[in-house]
Amino acid sequence: MSLDLHGILTDRMLENSNAVVTYHTYPHVDFIETGKRAASLLRKILIDNVQPVMARVKVPVLARGNEMITATGAVRECIELAKQIEASEGGLAAGVMWGNPFTDVPELRTNSIVVMDGDASAASEHAVELSNRFWWHHEKMQVPLTSLEESVRIAAAVDSGPVVMMDAADATSSGASGDSNSILRELVRQGYRARALVPIVDPEAVRKAFDAGVGATIRIPGGWGIRSRTVPAT
Repeated sequence: MSLDLHGILTDRMLENSNAVVTYHTYPHVDFIETGKRAASLLRKILIDNVQPVMARVKVPVLARGNEMITATGAVRECIELAKQIEASEGGLAAGVMWGNPFTDVPELRTNSIVVMDGDASAASEHAVELSNRFWWHHEKMQVPLTSLEESVRIAAAVDSGPVVMMDAADATSSGASGDSNSILRELVRQGYRARALVPIVDPEAVRKAFDAGVGATIRIPGGWGIRSRTVPAT
């Protein structure tokens, strides 16, 4: 199977697959190449009788930020090493998966994964080498964070141009509900006067807007702790 390097690699997945092939790029631009690598490995299993042996090392790191950009960040060394392992004698696949830190599942972590042709010892050695390379940079991968309170103050001081604040822990693309109003609440608390676009998943508000019709004006709560606002229904 082929996997996003932000995927969650579980014991059960490894027990029920012949081999794992991962993306080598973030941002993800190697969809086609990864598909080719996976298909090529499948062909080798079916026709060339290779015997894939997988080894995985669990690395206790949750990482995100610019150092995880595979073309320029510290993680690039891991990707380069994975490619070298794949190109070595008996190498079938190799990669690093560092998940998404906000995914709420028990087996969230970073993993190194190596697949070799029939050589369990080599697979283990390479997997350890790959995990050590990742661990070597783990402190550099830490991202300095700005508090929400300070972020709103910075946004208020910007003279022109858009300001983007992302509640990554509530991203629906990572499996969250998307209904957090933390950013909106802080904007209101500080009396932020500029225009703001704040996407919040709120089925009840959507129903009221549809019931009111296009061009109507309705009053809806903006979530817990937010006083009602009058907004045009769209």
